[in-house]
Amino acid sequence: MSAASVDAAPIDAASLWPELDRTCAYINAASRTPLPACVLAAGEAAVRRKAATPWDIGDTEAQKEEVRTLFGELLGGGVSSRDVAVLPSCSFAMSVAAHNLRGAMRARPAGRRRVLVLEDQNPSNVMQWQALCDDEGGELLALPRPADGDWASALVAQVDSGSVAVAALPPCHWCDGAVVDLAVVGAACSARGVPLVVDATQWLGAAAPLEPARIGACFVACSVHKWLLGPYGACLCYAEPSFWRALAGGAACSRLLLHAAALGFEVPPRHAPGIVGLRTGAGMPPAAELVRRLAALKPRPVLVSERLGVIRVSPHLYNTPDDLRCLLDGLREVVRPASRL
Repeated sequence: MSAASVDAAPIDAASLWPELDRTCAYINAASRTPLPACVLAAGEAAVRRKAATPWDIGDTEAQKEEVRTLFGELLGGGVSSRDVAVLPSCSFAMSVAAHNLRGAMRARPAGRRRVLVLEDQNPSNVMQWQALCDDEGGELLALPRPADGDWASALVAQVDSGSVAVAALPPCHWCDGAVVDLAVVGAACSARGVPLVVDATQWLGAAAPLEPARIGACFVACSVHKWLLGPYGACLCYAEPSFWRALAGGAACSRLLLHAAALGFEVPPRHAPGIVGLRTGAGMPPAAELVRRLAALKPRPVLVSERLGVIRVSPHLYNTPDDLRCLLDGLREVVRPASRL
């Protein structure tokens, strides 16, 4: 943010931050920011609500939707509220990203499983990748600060080497604000099929929208206690739609419920996003027997679990539409009275 941009939009700081101790000049927003009066009021109202009516403190879907919508607008590029999750911290968000990109790491041959970060990068976007590298035989590559200050060119050279499996980067270095041109880096990542994960905590709220699709980012996370002028304990995270619209989780389970109910299974009225339990209907063999029969199907066995007399089905991102078809066809087969597998 330039001095000119600050001068162009004067604000009444005294009225927005009436509680701020002015006996010192606090110029350290990259560490934490004081709460504006409106944020303080919202926090106090929430605490009072819990004190008075704790039974409805969780009834805040409209507020969360508003927050997700505003964050999408801040990111720019047409990000929908559906693409945004509210999480406890940026490090948590980066752990979610690392977990979802485990397959991308495994898909790379040995010796080409590097995770690219900046030297002295903030730990919130480093430690998760260290753990992923340890688990998957990868290597964390902390790129040294380039002598000419051109982070983008140095990063592109590493991506173009073909050894990078994931790039986990910020839009600027957290220590000195040196800019990383993520549009340039993202183009190189897209050309090489390298997922780009961004910790935007030191950018959003102080600089231009990132537009995830434009820079090719699959995850963008931002803690709210810095430039977003929010409290501790919250982070907003964009996830590229393919990660949550895939067959896995809720979408697959919802389709499964419809077909399973038609076959005579008892299905739960509500279920977790990625787990659905099918209870056997009248005249069906026990769940354990049906699970055994599914595992014996030819030419392609279907592997699910039996838990407490329930067939537990739990699809995830690696599952394909063909996997779901196999399960449904298998269920039709194994519930037939004449089934002999």
